[in-house]
Amino acid sequence: SAWSRRRSDCRRSAGSSEHAGRALTSLGLIMSATPQTQRATAWSALRGAVVWEGLLASGAVSGEGRTVLDAGGGTGGLAVPLAELGHQVVVVDPSPDSLAALERRAGDREVAGRVRWVQGDLGQLRELAAAGAVAASVDLVLCHSVLELVDDPAESIASAAELLSPGGALSIVAATRTGAVLSRGAAPAHVALDG
Repeated sequence: SAWSRRRSDCRRSAGSSEHAGRALTSLGLIMSATPQTQRATAWSALRGAVVWEGLLASGAVSGEGRTVLDAGGGTGGLAVPLAELGHQVVVVDPSPDSLAALERRAGDREVAGRVRWVQGDLGQLRELAAAGAVAASVDLVLCHSVLELVDDPAESIASAAELLSPGGALSIVAATRTGAVLSRGAAPAHVALDG
C-alpha cells in the first residue's frame, strides 16, 4: 500500500537526524526547531504512526461503537481520534493537567460526548471498575507506555485483561526491558515494542 511504502521510506530515511525530519515532514507531520527536539519528535511521531496503523490493521478499532479504555491515555492522543471514529472512550490517567488538556482537546474536536476521563492509574483498574468509574467490560484496552511506570507489570496486565469483553483486545506498547520481556512471553499476541 501507499502507506506501507511511505512508512518504509521513512524508516530508511530516519537513520540520521537530518533525514528524519524530512521523512516525517513528507508524512505531513510538523517538526520542531531544534535538532534534539526534532529527532525526539521524529521518533515519537513515527512510533505513533506505527502504533495507529497496528490498531487499524488488527481490526480492534474497525466499525463503530466499540468501548475503549485507555489506561494512561494522558491528553488523548489516541482517545480523541478513536472517538472521532465513533467509539466510546474512557481515559484513566493520574495527571489532572493531562486530563484537563484531554477535556479541551475533546471539546475542540467535538467528541466530548464520546470521551470520558477518570483520574487514576493502571494499578487501580479493578477498583475503578468495581466503583462504576470505568466499564467492567470493554472491547479494547490500551496500555501504551505505562507498564514501565508500575510496580507489578504482570498484575497490571492481568487487571486490564479482566475488563475485556469476549473477543476483546489488549494493546500494549512497552519500552526498555519490559518490552523485551513481553515480546518473548506473548508470542501469539500483538505487542508493539519501542526499544
